[in-house]
Amino acid sequence: MPMSIAENISATQKSDATYVAINEIENIKNEGIEAYIGKSVANGNSIIAENEETEKQGYYKTITVTDYTDLEGKTDKTKDIVKKVNVKITYMFKAKEQTVELSTILTKEN
Repeated sequence: MPMSIAENISATQKSDATYVAINEIENIKNEGIEAYIGKSVANGNSIIAENEETEKQGYYKTITVTDYTDLEGKTDKTKDIVKKVNVKITYMFKAKEQTVELSTILTKEN
């Protein structure tokens, strides 16, 4: 059974949002962990971007960083060795906010 126009538009928007999220993840990987040294929930600066417009009109990104030491029971570990970077892309469909989230892990190379 063929998809309706609304289902097709929804699938296209989700694909576009996923593409934007993948591009953001690739940019983050290219920057490396050095760009995120000192960024953590504990330091109060874990939000890198909040509802910023992306290169694709109508899509907005929120990027957050969690240091391994931000996790419960891990505060005794060394900071800035492992970071989880989460990318959330939001867009509207039928007057409702839709989201796509991807994350990546960055590690410090010795």
